Amino acid sequence: MKTVIAASILIGVGWAIGGEAFAARFKGNIPKSRLDDNSYTSWDGGFELTPPPLITPGAKAEERQIGPAEKAVVFVDDFGSMYYVIRTDNTDSKRDLETVAAGYPLNESLREKTIVSTARGSELRLAGVVPGPMVKETRANGKITQKTLDSHRATSLFIAGSYIYEVMAGVTATHGESDAEMFAIAKKKLDAFLGGLRIMAPSPSER
Repeated sequence: MKTVIAASILIGVGWAIGGEAFAARFKGNIPKSRLDDNSYTSWDGGFELTPPPLITPGAKAEERQIGPAEKAVVFVDDFGSMYYVIRTDNTDSKRDLETVAAGYPLNESLREKTIVSTARGSELRLAGVVPGPMVKETRANGKITQKTLDSHRATSLFIAGSYIYEVMAGVTATHGESDAEMFAIAKKKLDAFLGGLRIMAPSPSER
């Protein structure tokens, strides 16, 4: 019996093919001048972070424009790990954290929601499940069966200066782990990812 895990693309519609201009460890569209194994610098110098641990080959890193005021950097691998930072320009909307929190009602997918105090100030912490973003294929006796695998995600949202930061770590249960086990893993990975995030001042030309 052979098992194959195939990851779907979770943000956007594709990943760019890596080349000499990009970091060797990751496929994607980020120049190696801003991404290596130990450090990533955002498109405008507004934040830096330590790239998360991903399984290679198959690790991908990409920057994507999500909306007029939202841009993201996303890290994934072929085994269901996913991390991202979405930065939203809050200059015009001027939302506070309570207003942000109101946009995340608890439901079948969003299981936990709380505001906590951290060294960065107040943060909205979320824990939820995205159904079936991965497919597990099992081959036995010439037959292939498929099973969708859910992504368990832990997220932090906080306001720094004129931006709202959404930082997420997601993991996939490939061996039948419980929701409680996967949420605990996702939260631990989120804390580690946040620990490597450093908010800087954007360059004047990007403000």
